[in-house]
Order: sequence, then C-alpha cells, then structure tokens
Amino acid sequence: MFKTSLYAEIVGMILLTGSVLRSQGQNFEGLIVYHNEFKSKTSKIRDSTFKVELGDKQEYYIKNNNYKSIYNGKYLKFQLYKGDLNKAFILAGHSDTIREEDYNKGNRVLNCVINEDADTVMNVPCNELILITVVGITHYYFNPKYQADSLLFKNHSYSNWNYILSKTNSLPMKIIYENEQFISTSTAIQIVPMHLKETFFDLPKSYPVVSK
Repeated sequence: MFKTSLYAEIVGMILLTGSVLRSQGQNFEGLIVYHNEFKSKTSKIRDSTFKVELGDKQEYYIKNNNYKSIYNGKYLKFQLYKGDLNKAFILAGHSDTIREEDYNKGNRVLNCVINEDADTVMNVPCNELILITVVGITHYYFNPKYQADSLLFKNHSYSNWNYILSKTNSLPMKIIYENEQFISTSTAIQIVPMHLKETFFDLPKSYPVVSK
C-alpha cells in the first residue's frame, strides 16, 4: 500500500518543480517537461513503486501567475495553481473529486547556501542552492538565464517556493530532495515557448471541488 503521508511529502516536491520562468526579461509562457526519478531509502517501498504511482514525466504549463502540471503516474493526475487565489487544485488518480489547498504555509528554514557552477543541465551551467528545512534537504540547480519573477509568487509559501525565488530569481533546472525515507530528482529535459489561452487554466467541470 502506498502510504498517504509519504505520498504527500514526495508530491510536495514534485508539485514544486517549476513555478515560473522568465527569459530575456519577459515572463515565459509555455511548456516545461521534467523527468522524475525516485530512490527509496526504506525496505517497505521499492523504487519501482514510486515510478508507477507518481510517474516519471511531468508536463508543466505556465502563463503569468498560473501554472498546471500533468503527470503520467497512477496516483497523481494533475495540479492546477491559480495565483490570484494562491490555491492549488489537485486531482489524484484514485479520486473523483478535486482537492483544494491553500499555498500559504511553508516549512521552517534552518540554513541556505549557494554554490556556483555546481552542475550542467540541458547544456546550461547551473548554480546550486542548498535549502535545509525541518523536513529535509533540497538541492536546487538554476541559471540566471532563466529568470523567475518572485513578485508573482510572493504568497506561494508552499514548499518554501517564495523563499527560494527570493534567493535564486530563477527557474530550477533540477531539484533533488532527500529525507530519511527517499530521494526524488526532477530534471528539466525540454522547454517549449507557446501561447496558452486563459481557459487552459480553468478547472474541469466534470469534477467537484472539495477543500482540504
């Protein structure tokens, strides 16, 4: 059985991956594709279970302060974030309702360090931000070439995203999150600028919405 508490923590990091991208001074509008990998640190859950349940691919769409992620796993279908509400709407694979969540709470930060030229992703040299919170350690790899407008997400405290943007001002090209139970890695493999209609970020009417 895939434990809900463990799922929530892992999904928290996946949902965080990519929240706004700017290029050459303009807000990026389009699609970012991430490849997700998981490594279990407990004998109770296999690596393959993470892949089946959470998927190894994330399609992330962004327009202004709204974003939408679509996943190919069995447990999670999509996440839609609406910036004007500072809320996310999440559809799990086993559910017939959309869960509404406020994104105004983060985790207490213990330490933050930035290292230059730490990795290369998509042939782009990346700096590294190491964020230590009360729940785990996260490595964010970023390049200022892909700027992020922190003001658009100043209230997005979920997974400390507003704190991260205040330090990096950039889209994460890769995120590695680790705690005592697992390691998750999300890596950008494709960035495609495209025009998205406002209606693309509408909630599907076929699912009722319930508050968490």
